[in-house]
Amino acid sequence: MNERKITVAMVEAYDRKLKEDEHAAATREKYLRSVRAFAVWLDGAAVTKEAVTEWKAYLAERRQAPSTVNTCLLYTSDAAD
Repeated sequence: MNERKITVAMVEAYDRKLKEDEHAAATREKYLRSVRAFAVWLDGAAVTKEAVTEWKAYLAERRQAPSTVNTCLLYTSDAAD
């Protein structure tokens, strides 16, 4: 099985894609902040369905609004693709 880990190169590629899609700088930073927070939380572990489920629970435990949790999940899944 191929492990998918978030790398600096992946985050940079995601930022380039966001720029190509003409997202505003503030929007790109918001998306990238979500991805970086997920990467820090993973602490080098692979991106798996279980990890994403645990990330969602972690955000909910921190009393993040459901819309914030969903936003974080959306942008982190976009970057991992």
